[in-house]
Amino acid sequence: MPTSSETHTLSTHKRINRTTLAYMAGILDGEGCIYAGMVTADGKQYPSVSITVKMTSYDLLVWIRDTFGGGLYEVNMKRITGRKPQWTWKLALPDTKWFLKLMIPLLRVKQRQARLALVLRHMIEVGKADNKKRTIIAEISRLNQG
Repeated sequence: MPTSSETHTLSTHKRINRTTLAYMAGILDGEGCIYAGMVTADGKQYPSVSITVKMTSYDLLVWIRDTFGGGLYEVNMKRITGRKPQWTWKLALPDTKWFLKLMIPLLRVKQRQARLALVLRHMIEVGKADNKKRTIIAEISRLNQG
C-alpha cells in the first residue's frame, strides 16, 4: 500500500500526497455528488459529468478548489434566518477524468458512481452510442438516490 508521502501529479502538474487524496475522498463520500446528465447546448443535448461538494465551510471549499481546480459558487437561495450561506465546489469536463482516477481506489460510498462516471467520460471522448450513455446516466442517478 502506498504511504502518505506518496504523491500523484494532476493534470495541472500539481503534486498531491496520498493523505490529501484520502481526505478528499472522505469529503466526496460524505458531502459530494458525482453527477451525470444531459446538458443542452446549441439546441442539442450532450452527456455531461461533474463532481460537486456543497457545504457551509467556505474555507474548506477554497482549499478544495486551490488543490484540485474547478470552480466555487455561492448557492443562490433565500437566506433563512440563522442559517449560514452555502457554497458549492464544482469540477466539470474535462478535469473529471484525472480526479475520478485518483478518487476511485479511496472512495467507499461513491465508488460505483465514480467508476460509471469514468466509463461515461470515456464514451463521451470516443463518441460511443447515445443509448449506452443514457443507460449509464440513469444508473448513476439511481445510485445517487439510494
